[in-house]
Amino acid sequence: MHSRGLNFPFHSTDFFAEHKDDPKLKHILADLVRVITNHIEAAFSATIEIDAYTTFNRERRLEEFAGSPYAIVTRVIHKNVDDWQLRVGDRSPLRYFVEDGTLHKGDMMDCLRDRDGINPPTPVKKDHVACQAADLYAYSVYQSAMLGQPSLSFRFFMDKLPSINERVDTRTFRSELETYLASNTSVVLTERYPEGVKVPIPRRDLTPGINFNFARNKKKLRRASLGIPKK
Repeated sequence: MHSRGLNFPFHSTDFFAEHKDDPKLKHILADLVRVITNHIEAAFSATIEIDAYTTFNRERRLEEFAGSPYAIVTRVIHKNVDDWQLRVGDRSPLRYFVEDGTLHKGDMMDCLRDRDGINPPTPVKKDHVACQAADLYAYSVYQSAMLGQPSLSFRFFMDKLPSINERVDTRTFRSELETYLASNTSVVLTERYPEGVKVPIPRRDLTPGINFNFARNKKKLRRASLGIPKK
């Protein structure tokens, strides 16, 4: 990275702001992507439409039952990696890492641990090499979503990782959230169903004053904070 005059640690937002008019941008990106893809077996990304999430969260108890957007995309990544391992026949144990200090990290960890029974990822500093590589891939996916077509850096990744066995990118937009909300995805315990019953995520206007938590952590109540209108 230093041979290209790049700052350490690498931040995609800073990099693209500093090099947007650099005539060597294409070559620098090609070098970065080549270094990354030479040292990985697969790449995964998950994107969620924040406006749609916020709209549905106002109507349903989405945050209490499924978590913040960060929790949802982390769960999607975890499932996609599990599916990829099955598809390619890889039984190697994996460790998951996440950049420390990310907004809603605590909620994400609660959801994985208490909702899904999954060990949360280990927080690491931003200067962790794998975090910097993941940052470029994530930003490339983000740029593509904003542009409505593959960005320059994402096209490099697509060229190096062309198949589903090497690259899995999931988009959770309004239609996917609508399907999710219409399905029996959430377990609630009631007097009638003390062992629990699966239901669609309930509406807010039909569940006023009711507290919710995850069965694995009954002492911690779930309170929504995102996209909820003030009373």
